Parts: sequence; structure tokens; C-alpha cells
Amino acid sequence: MGRSIIERFFKISARHCPYDQWIIEGNYKNTFQIRLQRADTIIYLELSLHVCLYRVLKRFWMNRGKTRADLGEGCEKKLDWTFLKSICTTYYGRKKRMAEHFEAF
Repeated sequence: MGRSIIERFFKISARHCPYDQWIIEGNYKNTFQIRLQRADTIIYLELSLHVCLYRVLKRFWMNRGKTRADLGEGCEKKLDWTFLKSICTTYYGRKKRMAEHFEAF
């Protein structure tokens, strides 16, 4: 992700966290700390590595040759070894870091 996109997302998150009520879906590590500081409740769904890989493969198969609604026009989703490898090699480290974040919460 480009630096300007991350900075923009960080600013948007910082602007919305002071509201009395808000819901943010997703695991965005760059803004986790500002969200954690303001949260009174966290619902964390931890899916197994097998389920994550299955869903990636299923999403790719179901949308092959199409542009998904959540992607920009003409941005066809591709599936490559680098992406699958990144899911597999970062899964357990990410799981451990999330546990550490929640322990501190």
C-alpha cells in the first residue's frame, strides 16, 4: 500500500475515533493503536489458516474474469503464489501480535 494511502487512512481513522459510537471492521495494523485507545468493546474473529486460504481461493474462483464490486472498475483480482505465501508466512505472527494487543487492552 502506498504511503499516501496509509497516511490518508490514518487521518480518517483518527478523525472518526473520537466519536461516541463507531464501528470499524478490519484488521488495519497502521491504525490499531488509535482505535484501541478509544475502544470499550472489541469483537475479534480469528479464523483458522485453512479457512482464510479457502475463502481466498473461493473468492478468486467465484469472481474469475469479473471485477468484484469492492474493487475499482477494470481492477481484476489476481491470485498468485506471492499473495498465498504472504498469508501463510504471516498468519501465526499476526495471530500472536493480536493476542498481545488484546492482553494489554
